[in-house]
Amino acid sequence: MKVSATLPIIAALCLALLACPTGSVSAHANEAPGVCSADEPRDMTNDLLWRWRAHQSLSCLISKLEAVRDRPSVSGRDQVTLTRGEVDELLQLAWSGRDSAQRIAR
Repeated sequence: MKVSATLPIIAALCLALLACPTGSVSAHANEAPGVCSADEPRDMTNDLLWRWRAHQSLSCLISKLEAVRDRPSVSGRDQVTLTRGEVDELLQLAWSGRDSAQRIAR
């Protein structure tokens, strides 16, 4: 699967979800590399917890997409290749962010 075809779709989803007001949770595209392994806070209300989960899922997705984008291009072309496992992982993060954002709206 080509990143060039899926990147705009995933980026649009990320931007739409990050545009939601997040209260005390900030949305930064340039998170630390450990953003995907952050421990879930225990002292948050349900609303803030779902916002935090959406932020974490999308921040992890963005950092992984940036890492893929920074890979050397294939044969001098402006393309990179993803394994099926990588696509599954990115989709899981996108679905998790979407689920969390939907729960915020309830």
